[in-house]
Amino acid sequence: DVTHTSLAVTKSIYPSDETVTECKFYGYGGDGTVSANKSSIKIIGNNTQLNGQAYFEYDSKKSGNTTICHLRFGKNKISESYLLDNIDFIACHNQSYVTKFNLLKNVKDNATLLLNTEWSEEELEVMLPNHLKREIAEKNIKLYAIDAYTLADNFGLGNKINLVMQAAFFKLINIIPY
Repeated sequence: DVTHTSLAVTKSIYPSDETVTECKFYGYGGDGTVSANKSSIKIIGNNTQLNGQAYFEYDSKKSGNTTICHLRFGKNKISESYLLDNIDFIACHNQSYVTKFNLLKNVKDNATLLLNTEWSEEELEVMLPNHLKREIAEKNIKLYAIDAYTLADNFGLGNKINLVMQAAFFKLINIIPY
């Protein structure tokens, strides 16, 4: 607003009903994140009483570029056509994204952040940006770190971390038996 005449936003409105869970996944093209999330929303729709919606952001040359997956699921029909605005779960599949993206934008208090990282607990203390650590503390976000690349390699999956991250996602959201 270059004229400074707009009204100030004083309260956020979240049109989704309270049963809706919103999840956002930051992946690296070629690691299987998009495929895993397409599968995840099908698993949720086919194995629970929940309705689901998913949409994806990626470049036409997906491999090697950032992918962002948006999942919504809840008890009622979901027909929202806007970006996630009240996020319950964030997954960051590439540790370099902690400085590249505002991962916690539109994240609820008490949300969950799943970070794929090779960093040790001590290195996390140093490598996570201070603004991110502050927001994690202020919003009481539950942070989980996993080294999905090492786990995937140990299981013979190469750089395809999607199965490891998908299993962690399902464990943390706890909507189907683990």
